[in-house]
Amino acid sequence: SEETPSEETETDTTPPSYPCTPDQLSPYDATTPYLGIHGDAGNSDVIPCDTASSFEEVWHVLKGHAIPQPNTFSPDGSVTYVTAFPAAGISMCTLFALNAETGETLWCEVLPTSVAASSVEVDEDGMLYVGAASAIYSYTPDGEERWKAILDAGEGGSLLEKSFGVHFTQSGHVATVTIEGRVILLNRGDGRVVVDFDLKEAYGFVSPTSSLPDGLDLVSFFPEASISDLEKAFDGRDAANVTLSNFLGVSGNFTD
Repeated sequence: SEETPSEETETDTTPPSYPCTPDQLSPYDATTPYLGIHGDAGNSDVIPCDTASSFEEVWHVLKGHAIPQPNTFSPDGSVTYVTAFPAAGISMCTLFALNAETGETLWCEVLPTSVAASSVEVDEDGMLYVGAASAIYSYTPDGEERWKAILDAGEGGSLLEKSFGVHFTQSGHVATVTIEGRVILLNRGDGRVVVDFDLKEAYGFVSPTSSLPDGLDLVSFFPEASISDLEKAFDGRDAANVTLSNFLGVSGNFTD
Protein backbone atom coordinates (compact mmCIF):
# COMPACT_ATOMS: atom_id res chain seq x y z
CA SER A 1 0.00 0.00 0.00
CA GLU A 2 1.13 3.51 -0.66
CA GLU A 3 2.15 5.60 2.34
CA THR A 4 0.36 8.85 2.82
CA PRO A 5 2.87 11.74 2.57
CA SER A 6 3.30 13.51 5.88
CA GLU A 7 2.15 17.09 6.00
CA GLU A 8 4.80 19.70 6.64
CA THR A 9 4.53 21.20 10.10
CA GLU A 10 3.92 24.93 9.94
CA THR A 11 6.17 27.10 12.09
CA ASP A 12 4.25 29.15 14.62
CA THR A 13 5.55 32.71 14.30
CA THR A 14 3.15 34.14 16.88
CA PRO A 15 5.20 35.94 19.53
CA PRO A 16 4.78 34.51 23.03
CA SER A 17 2.36 36.24 25.37
CA TYR A 18 3.50 37.31 28.83
CA PRO A 19 0.38 38.15 30.81
CA CYS A 20 0.61 40.29 33.92
CA THR A 21 -2.22 40.09 36.40
CA PRO A 22 -1.54 42.48 39.28
CA ASP A 23 -2.15 41.25 42.78
CA GLN A 24 -1.97 44.33 44.98
CA LEU A 25 -2.86 44.06 48.64
CA SER A 26 -5.48 46.11 50.47
CA PRO A 27 -6.04 49.05 50.73
CA TYR A 28 -4.95 49.40 47.09
CA ASP A 29 -7.00 48.44 44.06
CA ALA A 30 -6.14 44.77 43.40
CA THR A 31 -6.11 45.31 39.63
CA THR A 32 -3.98 48.44 39.42
CA PRO A 33 -0.41 47.76 38.22
CA TYR A 34 1.10 50.96 39.58
CA LEU A 35 4.49 50.55 41.23
CA GLY A 36 4.42 53.88 43.03
CA ILE A 37 1.97 52.74 45.68
CA HIS A 38 4.38 50.23 47.31
CA GLY A 39 1.74 47.53 47.32
CA ASP A 40 3.46 44.93 49.50
CA ALA A 41 4.69 44.80 53.09
CA GLY A 42 8.32 45.21 52.05
CA ASN A 43 7.69 48.27 49.83
CA SER A 44 9.55 46.35 47.13
CA ASP A 45 7.87 48.06 44.15
CA VAL A 46 7.70 44.63 42.49
CA ILE A 47 4.65 43.21 40.73
CA PRO A 48 5.21 39.49 39.92
CA CYS A 49 4.51 38.70 36.26
CA ASP A 50 5.43 36.13 33.63
CA THR A 51 8.05 37.59 31.34
CA ALA A 52 10.84 36.70 28.96
CA SER A 53 14.20 35.48 30.26
CA SER A 54 16.08 38.02 28.15
CA PHE A 55 15.45 41.03 25.94
CA GLU A 56 16.94 42.38 22.72
CA GLU A 57 17.13 46.12 22.08
CA VAL A 58 15.01 47.12 19.10
CA TRP A 59 15.47 50.90 19.25
CA HIS A 60 16.85 53.59 21.53
CA VAL A 61 15.68 57.18 21.18
CA LEU A 62 15.63 60.44 23.17
CA LYS A 63 19.25 59.96 24.14
CA GLY A 64 20.42 62.73 26.45
CA HIS A 65 16.94 63.46 27.81
CA ALA A 66 16.08 62.90 31.47
CA ILE A 67 12.91 60.78 31.80
CA PRO A 68 11.84 60.37 35.46
CA GLN A 69 8.27 59.10 34.90
CA PRO A 70 6.81 56.03 33.13
CA ASN A 71 5.72 56.26 29.52
CA THR A 72 2.09 55.53 28.59
CA PHE A 73 0.40 54.19 25.45
CA SER A 74 -2.40 54.85 23.00
CA PRO A 75 -5.42 52.53 23.34
CA ASP A 76 -4.22 50.33 20.46
CA GLY A 77 -0.63 50.24 21.71
CA SER A 78 0.84 51.70 18.50
CA VAL A 79 2.03 54.98 20.07
CA THR A 80 3.84 55.58 23.34
CA TYR A 81 3.87 58.96 25.08
CA VAL A 82 6.68 60.20 27.29
CA THR A 83 7.53 63.40 29.15
CA ALA A 84 11.16 64.44 29.49
CA PHE A 85 13.49 67.21 30.50
CA PRO A 86 14.90 68.71 27.27
CA ALA A 87 18.43 67.93 26.17
CA ALA A 88 20.42 71.07 25.32
CA GLY A 89 21.40 71.18 21.66
CA ILE A 90 19.15 68.22 20.81
CA SER A 91 15.53 69.21 21.34
CA MET A 92 13.56 71.65 23.46
CA CYS A 93 10.50 69.40 23.40
CA THR A 94 9.25 68.01 26.71
CA LEU A 95 6.29 65.90 25.49
CA PHE A 96 6.84 63.21 22.85
CA ALA A 97 4.62 60.85 20.86
CA LEU A 98 6.70 57.93 19.59
CA ASN A 99 5.92 55.12 17.19
CA ALA A 100 6.00 52.11 19.52
CA GLU A 101 7.38 49.81 16.82
CA THR A 102 10.13 52.03 15.40
CA GLY A 103 10.77 54.74 18.03
CA GLU A 104 10.16 57.46 15.42
CA THR A 105 9.00 60.78 16.89
CA LEU A 106 5.51 61.35 15.48
CA TRP A 107 5.15 64.75 17.13
CA CYS A 108 6.41 66.65 20.14
CA GLU A 109 5.46 69.74 22.16
CA VAL A 110 7.48 72.33 24.09
CA LEU A 111 5.81 72.61 27.51
CA PRO A 112 7.23 73.90 30.83
CA THR A 113 9.88 71.52 32.16
CA SER A 114 7.71 70.60 35.16
CA VAL A 115 5.73 68.39 32.77
CA ALA A 116 8.52 65.83 33.17
CA ALA A 117 7.31 65.19 36.73
CA SER A 118 4.08 63.70 35.34
CA SER A 119 3.07 60.91 33.03
CA VAL A 120 0.61 61.43 30.19
CA GLU A 121 -2.89 60.07 30.88
CA VAL A 122 -4.76 58.66 27.86
CA ASP A 123 -8.51 58.01 27.76
CA GLU A 124 -10.34 55.29 25.83
CA ASP A 125 -10.79 57.66 22.87
CA GLY A 126 -7.04 58.23 22.66
CA MET A 127 -7.13 61.81 23.96
CA LEU A 128 -4.11 62.94 26.02
CA TYR A 129 -4.05 64.82 29.34
CA VAL A 130 -0.99 66.16 31.15
CA GLY A 131 -0.11 68.79 33.75
CA ALA A 132 2.66 71.36 33.25
CA ALA A 133 3.39 74.34 35.51
CA SER A 134 0.00 75.66 36.64
CA ALA A 135 -2.08 74.33 33.75
CA ILE A 136 -3.63 71.11 32.49
CA TYR A 137 -3.40 70.40 28.75
CA SER A 138 -5.36 68.07 26.51
CA TYR A 139 -4.22 66.92 23.05
CA THR A 140 -5.66 64.84 20.24
CA PRO A 141 -3.77 61.70 19.18
CA ASP A 142 -2.28 63.82 16.37
CA GLY A 143 -0.83 66.37 18.79
CA GLU A 144 -3.37 69.16 18.30
CA GLU A 145 -4.21 71.08 21.47
CA ARG A 146 -7.85 70.52 22.44
CA TRP A 147 -7.85 72.78 25.49
CA LYS A 148 -5.69 74.33 28.17
CA ALA A 149 -7.04 74.87 31.69
CA ILE A 150 -5.04 77.41 33.73
CA LEU A 151 -5.36 76.79 37.47
CA ASP A 152 -4.21 80.11 38.95
CA ALA A 153 -6.77 82.71 37.87
CA GLY A 154 -5.39 83.09 34.38
CA GLU A 155 -1.72 83.84 35.01
CA GLY A 156 -0.31 80.39 34.31
CA GLY A 157 2.90 80.90 36.26
CA SER A 158 2.13 80.45 39.96
CA LEU A 159 4.47 77.98 41.66
CA LEU A 160 1.88 77.23 44.37
CA GLU A 161 -0.77 76.24 41.84
CA LYS A 162 1.59 73.92 39.99
CA SER A 163 0.19 70.45 39.35
CA PHE A 164 2.42 67.39 39.34
CA GLY A 165 -0.03 64.91 37.85
CA VAL A 166 -3.45 64.14 36.42
CA HIS A 167 -5.75 61.16 36.92
CA PHE A 168 -9.27 60.07 35.92
CA THR A 169 -12.15 59.75 38.34
CA GLN A 170 -14.71 56.94 38.11
CA SER A 171 -17.20 59.44 36.69
CA GLY A 172 -14.79 60.35 33.88
CA HIS A 173 -13.43 63.70 35.06
CA VAL A 174 -9.79 64.73 34.96
CA ALA A 175 -8.50 65.18 38.52
CA THR A 176 -5.44 67.04 39.77
CA VAL A 177 -4.09 68.40 43.06
CA THR A 178 -2.05 71.61 43.19
CA ILE A 179 0.97 72.15 45.44
CA GLU A 180 -1.13 74.52 47.57
CA GLY A 181 -3.77 71.83 48.15
CA ARG A 182 -6.61 72.53 45.74
CA VAL A 183 -8.31 69.39 44.42
CA ILE A 184 -9.65 70.24 40.97
CA LEU A 185 -11.93 68.18 38.73
CA LEU A 186 -12.09 69.15 35.05
CA ASN A 187 -14.52 68.25 32.29
CA ARG A 188 -12.65 65.96 29.91
CA GLY A 189 -14.31 67.44 26.84
CA ASP A 190 -13.53 71.13 27.25
CA GLY A 191 -11.33 71.56 30.36
CA ARG A 192 -14.03 73.39 32.28
CA VAL A 193 -13.52 73.31 36.07
CA VAL A 194 -16.32 71.22 37.60
CA VAL A 195 -15.09 71.13 41.22
CA ASP A 196 -12.49 73.27 43.00
CA PHE A 197 -12.01 72.03 46.58
CA ASP A 198 -9.52 73.74 48.93
CA LEU A 199 -8.12 71.12 51.32
CA LYS A 200 -6.38 73.65 53.59
CA GLU A 201 -9.47 75.77 54.03
CA ALA A 202 -11.78 72.78 54.52
CA TYR A 203 -9.64 70.98 57.11
CA GLY A 204 -7.66 73.81 58.68
CA PHE A 205 -4.25 72.63 57.53
CA VAL A 206 -1.43 75.11 58.26
CA SER A 207 1.64 75.29 56.04
CA PRO A 208 5.09 75.65 57.63
CA THR A 209 6.49 79.16 57.70
CA SER A 210 9.47 78.13 55.58
CA SER A 211 9.76 75.56 52.81
CA LEU A 212 13.32 74.67 53.81
CA PRO A 213 15.38 75.22 56.97
CA ASP A 214 17.78 78.11 56.45
CA GLY A 215 20.98 77.01 54.77
CA LEU A 216 19.84 73.46 53.87
CA ASP A 217 21.10 72.65 50.38
CA LEU A 218 19.42 69.39 49.33
CA VAL A 219 21.22 69.39 45.99
CA SER A 220 24.57 69.05 47.76
CA PHE A 221 23.55 65.59 49.02
CA PHE A 222 23.52 64.23 45.47
CA PRO A 223 26.51 62.79 43.58
CA GLU A 224 28.57 65.37 41.76
CA ALA A 225 27.52 63.97 38.40
CA SER A 226 23.85 64.53 39.26
CA ILE A 227 24.16 68.08 40.58
CA SER A 228 24.68 69.72 37.20
CA ASP A 229 21.77 67.71 35.77
CA LEU A 230 19.48 68.90 38.56
CA GLU A 231 20.51 72.53 38.08
CA LYS A 232 19.91 72.31 34.32
CA ALA A 233 16.59 70.50 34.68
CA PHE A 234 15.14 72.95 37.19
CA ASP A 235 16.74 76.17 35.91
CA GLY A 236 19.17 76.77 38.76
CA ARG A 237 20.19 75.59 42.20
CA ASP A 238 17.51 77.44 44.15
CA ALA A 239 14.69 76.10 41.99
CA ALA A 240 16.17 72.60 42.20
CA ASN A 241 16.15 72.80 46.00
CA VAL A 242 12.52 73.95 46.05
CA THR A 243 11.48 71.12 43.74
CA LEU A 244 13.40 68.52 45.74
CA SER A 245 11.82 69.77 48.96
CA ASN A 246 8.39 69.25 47.37
CA PHE A 247 9.24 65.70 46.31
CA LEU A 248 10.83 64.78 49.63
CA GLY A 249 7.94 66.08 51.69
CA VAL A 250 9.76 68.70 53.78
CA SER A 251 7.76 71.61 52.39
CA GLY A 252 4.23 70.95 53.62
CA ASN A 253 3.05 71.06 50.00
CA PHE A 254 0.49 68.69 48.56
CA THR A 255 1.07 66.17 45.78
CA ASP A 256 -1.15 63.98 43.59
